Amino acid sequence: MGLTLLDRIWDRGRVPMLDLETKGALAIQREVPGAVTIFVKAPSFEELERRLRGRATESEGEIEERLDVAERQLELEPRFRHRIVNDDLERALAELEEIVRGELDAAASMSGRDSSSR
Repeated sequence: MGLTLLDRIWDRGRVPMLDLETKGALAIQREVPGAVTIFVKAPSFEELERRLRGRATESEGEIEERLDVAERQLELEPRFRHRIVNDDLERALAELEEIVRGELDAAASMSGRDSSSR
């Protein structure tokens, strides 16, 4: 997997944040040491179905396909470092922000220790 885009981001002193499907996130987790993964899910499968149907933007077949994919993705949840239940948007965003800030602080702390020990 070519990580040139990620390399360019790191070379600029930035931390890349990617919004990926489960398989892509797990591939990055395997290929990038220290990658942090966050699994975001609806509070229940029934709520996910209700949300999809409530949008009325997809056909019945597309909804069924999305539900099948979601069911398979839920099986991968334990492989992610963090989990967020999207039951309340503001709370879920606050939790995401807390996780990201915590991970960035931990990474900064580790890099500070690495450079001072050289």
